[in-house]
Amino acid sequence: MSIVREAWRRHSWLTALALLHVLLAAILTGAALLDDTQVMGIDRWTKPIKFSSSIAIYFGSLAWFAPEIGTPRGRRWPLAIAAASLTIEIVAIVLQAARGTTSHYNVATPFDGFVFQVMGAAILVNTVAVAWCAVLAWRCYRDLPSGYRLGITLGLVMLLGASVQGTLMLTGAAHTVGVSDGGPGLPFVNWSTEGGDLRIAHFLGMHGLQALPVIGALMGQRAVLGASLVWLAIAVAALLQALAGQPLLRSL
Repeated sequence: MSIVREAWRRHSWLTALALLHVLLAAILTGAALLDDTQVMGIDRWTKPIKFSSSIAIYFGSLAWFAPEIGTPRGRRWPLAIAAASLTIEIVAIVLQAARGTTSHYNVATPFDGFVFQVMGAAILVNTVAVAWCAVLAWRCYRDLPSGYRLGITLGLVMLLGASVQGTLMLTGAAHTVGVSDGGPGLPFVNWSTEGGDLRIAHFLGMHGLQALPVIGALMGQRAVLGASLVWLAIAVAALLQALAGQPLLRSL
Protein backbone atom coordinates (compact mmCIF):
# COMPACT_ATOMS: atom_id res chain seq x y z
CA MET A 1 0.00 0.00 0.00
CA SER A 2 2.91 2.36 0.64
CA ILE A 3 3.96 1.89 -3.01
CA VAL A 4 0.43 2.75 -4.16
CA ARG A 5 0.34 5.84 -1.94
CA GLU A 6 3.69 7.01 -3.32
CA ALA A 7 2.55 6.41 -6.90
CA TRP A 8 -0.64 8.36 -6.11
CA ARG A 9 1.45 11.24 -4.79
CA ARG A 10 3.51 11.26 -7.96
CA HIS A 11 0.54 11.13 -10.35
CA SER A 12 -2.91 10.49 -8.95
CA TRP A 13 -5.14 9.85 -11.96
CA LEU A 14 -2.63 7.63 -13.76
CA THR A 15 -2.34 5.56 -10.59
CA ALA A 16 -6.14 5.37 -10.43
CA LEU A 17 -6.26 4.14 -14.04
CA ALA A 18 -3.61 1.52 -13.27
CA LEU A 19 -5.64 0.26 -10.32
CA LEU A 20 -8.80 0.15 -12.44
CA HIS A 21 -7.00 -2.05 -14.95
CA VAL A 22 -5.84 -4.35 -12.14
CA LEU A 23 -9.47 -4.63 -11.07
CA LEU A 24 -10.51 -5.27 -14.68
CA ALA A 25 -7.94 -8.07 -14.97
CA ALA A 26 -9.33 -9.64 -11.78
CA ILE A 27 -12.92 -9.43 -13.07
CA LEU A 28 -11.93 -10.94 -16.42
CA THR A 29 -10.08 -13.75 -14.64
CA GLY A 30 -13.31 -14.53 -12.80
CA ALA A 31 -15.17 -14.50 -16.10
CA ALA A 32 -12.64 -16.92 -17.58
CA LEU A 33 -13.24 -19.35 -14.71
CA LEU A 34 -16.99 -19.31 -15.36
CA ASP A 35 -17.02 -19.17 -19.16
CA ASP A 36 -15.28 -21.70 -21.38
CA THR A 37 -16.07 -19.99 -24.70
CA GLN A 38 -13.03 -20.12 -26.96
CA VAL A 39 -11.79 -17.83 -29.74
CA MET A 40 -9.09 -19.25 -32.05
CA GLY A 41 -8.50 -22.13 -29.66
CA ILE A 42 -8.04 -20.17 -26.41
CA ASP A 43 -10.40 -18.81 -23.77
CA ARG A 44 -11.91 -15.63 -25.08
CA TRP A 45 -10.98 -13.73 -21.90
CA THR A 46 -7.27 -14.61 -21.99
CA LYS A 47 -6.33 -11.80 -24.35
CA PRO A 48 -8.23 -9.08 -22.43
CA ILE A 49 -6.61 -10.33 -19.20
CA LYS A 50 -3.14 -10.03 -20.75
CA PHE A 51 -3.80 -6.57 -22.15
CA SER A 52 -5.44 -5.17 -19.01
CA SER A 53 -2.53 -6.47 -16.91
CA SER A 54 0.03 -5.00 -19.31
CA ILE A 55 -1.76 -1.65 -19.45
CA ALA A 56 -1.95 -1.58 -15.64
CA ILE A 57 1.84 -1.99 -15.50
CA TYR A 58 2.26 0.68 -18.20
CA PHE A 59 0.06 3.24 -16.45
CA GLY A 60 1.63 2.46 -13.08
CA SER A 61 5.10 2.96 -14.54
CA LEU A 62 4.16 6.28 -16.13
CA ALA A 63 2.65 7.42 -12.81
CA TRP A 64 5.80 6.50 -10.90
CA PHE A 65 8.15 8.13 -13.42
CA ALA A 66 5.97 11.20 -14.01
CA PRO A 67 8.16 13.60 -11.96
CA GLU A 68 11.06 12.77 -14.31
CA ILE A 69 9.03 13.41 -17.47
CA GLY A 70 9.13 17.18 -17.82
CA THR A 71 7.24 19.80 -15.85
CA PRO A 72 3.67 19.20 -14.61
CA ARG A 73 2.37 21.40 -17.38
CA GLY A 74 4.66 19.95 -20.05
CA ARG A 75 3.82 16.30 -19.34
CA ARG A 76 0.06 16.84 -18.97
CA TRP A 77 -0.86 16.29 -22.61
CA PRO A 78 1.44 13.40 -23.57
CA LEU A 79 0.41 11.44 -20.48
CA ALA A 80 -3.26 12.19 -21.10
CA ILE A 81 -2.95 11.12 -24.74
CA ALA A 82 -1.20 7.88 -23.74
CA ALA A 83 -3.89 7.12 -21.16
CA ALA A 84 -6.78 7.88 -23.52
CA SER A 85 -5.37 5.88 -26.43
CA LEU A 86 -4.78 2.69 -24.43
CA THR A 87 -8.12 3.01 -22.66
CA ILE A 88 -9.72 2.97 -26.11
CA GLU A 89 -7.59 -0.07 -26.95
CA ILE A 90 -8.72 -2.12 -23.94
CA VAL A 91 -12.38 -1.18 -24.45
CA ALA A 92 -12.17 -2.50 -28.02
CA ILE A 93 -10.45 -5.72 -26.94
CA VAL A 94 -12.96 -6.44 -24.17
CA LEU A 95 -15.87 -5.58 -26.48
CA GLN A 96 -14.75 -8.02 -29.15
CA ALA A 97 -14.04 -10.74 -26.59
CA ALA A 98 -17.54 -10.29 -25.19
CA ARG A 99 -18.89 -10.68 -28.72
CA GLY A 100 -16.97 -13.96 -29.05
CA THR A 101 -14.66 -12.79 -31.80
CA THR A 102 -11.13 -11.51 -32.32
CA SER A 103 -10.09 -7.89 -32.00
CA HIS A 104 -6.78 -7.59 -33.85
CA TYR A 105 -6.72 -8.11 -37.64
CA ASN A 106 -10.47 -8.74 -37.70
CA VAL A 107 -12.19 -7.29 -40.78
CA ALA A 108 -14.85 -9.99 -41.13
CA THR A 109 -17.68 -7.44 -40.96
CA PRO A 110 -17.84 -3.65 -41.39
CA PHE A 111 -18.20 -3.27 -37.61
CA ASP A 112 -15.20 -5.53 -36.93
CA GLY A 113 -13.17 -3.61 -39.47
CA PHE A 114 -14.15 -0.32 -37.85
CA VAL A 115 -13.10 -1.57 -34.40
CA PHE A 116 -9.77 -2.74 -35.80
CA GLN A 117 -9.17 0.63 -37.46
CA VAL A 118 -9.91 2.42 -34.19
CA MET A 119 -7.42 0.16 -32.40
CA GLY A 120 -4.77 0.86 -35.01
CA ALA A 121 -5.32 4.60 -34.71
CA ALA A 122 -5.12 4.37 -30.90
CA ILE A 123 -1.77 2.56 -31.07
CA LEU A 124 -0.42 5.13 -33.52
CA VAL A 125 -1.50 7.97 -31.22
CA ASN A 126 0.07 6.23 -28.23
CA THR A 127 3.34 5.91 -30.18
CA VAL A 128 3.38 9.68 -30.66
CA ALA A 129 2.71 10.18 -26.93
CA VAL A 130 5.58 7.83 -26.00
CA ALA A 131 7.97 9.72 -28.30
CA TRP A 132 6.86 12.99 -26.67
CA CYS A 133 7.47 11.55 -23.19
CA ALA A 134 10.91 10.29 -24.25
CA VAL A 135 11.92 13.79 -25.38
CA LEU A 136 10.73 15.31 -22.09
CA ALA A 137 12.54 12.64 -20.07
CA TRP A 138 15.76 13.25 -22.03
CA ARG A 139 15.57 16.95 -21.25
CA CYS A 140 15.17 16.17 -17.54
CA TYR A 141 18.18 13.86 -17.73
CA ARG A 142 20.27 16.55 -19.41
CA ASP A 143 19.33 19.06 -16.71
CA LEU A 144 20.27 16.70 -13.86
CA PRO A 145 21.99 13.48 -15.04
CA SER A 146 21.56 10.28 -13.06
CA GLY A 147 21.40 6.56 -13.79
CA TYR A 148 17.76 6.55 -12.78
CA ARG A 149 16.79 9.30 -15.22
CA LEU A 150 18.85 7.74 -17.99
CA GLY A 151 17.07 4.43 -17.33
CA ILE A 152 13.69 6.13 -17.69
CA THR A 153 14.75 7.80 -20.94
CA LEU A 154 16.16 4.60 -22.43
CA GLY A 155 13.16 2.62 -21.21
CA LEU A 156 10.86 5.02 -23.04
CA VAL A 157 12.99 4.71 -26.18
CA MET A 158 12.67 0.91 -25.94
CA LEU A 159 8.93 1.32 -25.50
CA LEU A 160 8.83 3.58 -28.54
CA GLY A 161 10.51 0.89 -30.61
CA ALA A 162 8.00 -1.68 -29.36
CA SER A 163 5.13 0.69 -30.21
CA VAL A 164 6.44 1.14 -33.74
CA GLN A 165 6.71 -2.64 -34.09
CA GLY A 166 3.15 -2.97 -32.80
CA THR A 167 1.99 -0.58 -35.48
CA LEU A 168 3.81 -2.66 -38.11
CA MET A 169 2.10 -5.81 -36.85
CA LEU A 170 -1.25 -4.08 -37.21
CA THR A 171 -0.52 -2.97 -40.77
CA GLY A 172 0.74 -6.47 -41.60
CA ALA A 173 -2.45 -7.95 -40.12
CA ALA A 174 -0.58 -10.78 -38.35
CA HIS A 175 1.71 -11.42 -35.41
CA THR A 176 3.10 -14.77 -36.57
CA VAL A 177 5.48 -15.56 -39.43
CA GLY A 178 5.41 -18.81 -41.38
CA VAL A 179 2.16 -20.05 -39.83
CA SER A 180 -1.36 -18.71 -39.37
CA ASP A 181 -2.28 -16.82 -36.21
CA GLY A 182 -4.10 -18.86 -33.59
CA GLY A 183 -2.10 -22.09 -33.69
CA PRO A 184 -0.40 -23.89 -30.77
CA GLY A 185 1.40 -21.58 -28.37
CA LEU A 186 3.06 -21.25 -24.99
CA PRO A 187 0.77 -21.19 -21.94
CA PHE A 188 -1.01 -17.86 -21.29
CA VAL A 189 1.21 -15.69 -23.54
CA ASN A 190 0.26 -17.93 -26.51
CA TRP A 191 3.52 -17.20 -28.36
CA SER A 192 3.63 -19.57 -31.31
CA THR A 193 5.47 -22.87 -30.86
CA GLU A 194 5.33 -23.64 -34.58
CA GLY A 195 6.43 -20.42 -36.30
CA GLY A 196 7.93 -17.02 -35.68
CA ASP A 197 6.08 -14.69 -33.30
CA LEU A 198 6.60 -10.94 -33.45
CA ARG A 199 4.98 -10.46 -30.04
CA ILE A 200 8.11 -11.67 -28.23
CA ALA A 201 10.28 -8.73 -29.33
CA HIS A 202 7.30 -6.45 -28.76
CA PHE A 203 7.02 -7.71 -25.18
CA LEU A 204 10.74 -7.20 -24.50
CA GLY A 205 10.63 -3.65 -25.86
CA MET A 206 7.60 -2.73 -23.81
CA HIS A 207 8.96 -3.93 -20.48
CA GLY A 208 12.39 -2.38 -20.66
CA LEU A 209 10.61 0.60 -19.11
CA GLN A 210 10.28 -1.30 -15.83
CA ALA A 211 13.76 -2.86 -15.72
CA LEU A 212 16.14 -0.15 -16.92
CA PRO A 213 15.28 2.60 -14.38
CA VAL A 214 15.81 0.10 -11.55
CA ILE A 215 19.21 -0.86 -12.96
CA GLY A 216 20.11 2.80 -13.36
CA ALA A 217 19.05 3.68 -9.82
CA LEU A 218 21.01 0.79 -8.29
CA MET A 219 24.10 0.67 -10.51
CA GLY A 220 24.52 4.03 -12.24
CA GLN A 221 24.68 5.41 -15.75
CA ARG A 222 27.32 3.12 -17.26
CA ALA A 223 25.54 0.02 -16.02
CA VAL A 224 22.16 1.08 -17.37
CA LEU A 225 23.69 2.00 -20.72
CA GLY A 226 25.30 -1.45 -20.95
CA ALA A 227 22.09 -3.14 -19.83
CA SER A 228 20.16 -1.22 -22.48
CA LEU A 229 22.49 -2.45 -25.22
CA VAL A 230 22.14 -6.06 -24.01
CA TRP A 231 18.34 -5.67 -23.74
CA LEU A 232 18.20 -4.21 -27.25
CA ALA A 233 20.37 -7.01 -28.63
CA ILE A 234 18.06 -9.65 -27.13
CA ALA A 235 14.98 -7.89 -28.51
CA VAL A 236 16.54 -7.60 -31.99
CA ALA A 237 17.56 -11.27 -31.87
CA ALA A 238 13.98 -12.21 -30.94
CA LEU A 239 12.69 -10.09 -33.82
CA LEU A 240 15.08 -11.64 -36.34
CA GLN A 241 14.19 -15.12 -35.09
CA ALA A 242 10.51 -14.35 -35.56
CA LEU A 243 11.03 -12.90 -39.04
CA ALA A 244 12.88 -16.10 -39.94
CA GLY A 245 9.75 -18.03 -38.97
CA GLN A 246 11.41 -19.72 -36.00
CA PRO A 247 9.54 -20.11 -32.69
CA LEU A 248 11.08 -19.28 -29.32
CA LEU A 249 10.28 -22.83 -28.16
CA ARG A 250 8.90 -25.61 -30.31
CA SER A 251 5.97 -27.81 -29.40
CA LEU A 252 6.99 -31.00 -27.62
